[in-house]
Amino acid sequence: MKFLLMAIALLFSTSAIAETKILIASSYPAVSTFNEQAQFIADKVRVLTNGEVQMEIKPAGALVPAFQVLDATASGAVGGAWTQSYYWVGKDKTLGLFNSPLGGPFGMDGIDFLGWMFHGGGLEMYREFYQKVLKLDVVPFPSMPTQNQPLGWFHRPIKDLADLKNFKCRQTGINVELYARMGMQTIGMPGGEILAAGQKGVINCAEFVGGLEDERLGFPTIWKYYYLNSLH
Repeated sequence: MKFLLMAIALLFSTSAIAETKILIASSYPAVSTFNEQAQFIADKVRVLTNGEVQMEIKPAGALVPAFQVLDATASGAVGGAWTQSYYWVGKDKTLGLFNSPLGGPFGMDGIDFLGWMFHGGGLEMYREFYQKVLKLDVVPFPSMPTQNQPLGWFHRPIKDLADLKNFKCRQTGINVELYARMGMQTIGMPGGEILAAGQKGVINCAEFVGGLEDERLGFPTIWKYYYLNSLH
């Protein structure tokens, strides 16, 4: 059985459950606060099992590329993944339901999401979808839902809705399609590649998670205009 920690959550392979040392491939760069949160979970697991189970968190690229951690977990190449389900909407758009709440400020917040996940049948649906619909040998464990996220960082002010067509923006999940329909040029890429893409002019705006995480990744060094709120 493989484990998937999605941010988020942890995915585990079925074979990894019997192991005492589990390599976890993260979708996030080494500087990300998300990896610190994964390490917090790993430390708790070590303490609660008296050291019998140890999880080693590896940043994106150390074991497999950021957007390949799910398939690597399902195949057994790694013991688990620390990632987000909306990275896999290319497999099925339904996966957008199992991550940071959809609808931005008009939908659920992180607390509502946890309520649905643990008291409203969401967890059972979540696991059934991975195993029976996608037919992947993984077990997801929701661990840290992000709150409603910002629209993103931009190289200049946005004048109006029509002005979105003049921006080439890093987006993920269902947002890639939604903003494309609104005229924005959207590009999907892992968080660790965003700053370099901005510096090279490949993109001129981006969203990742929020203020602290975005600052860690260096967004304010190249973009000065920050907008709230987004659609997720």
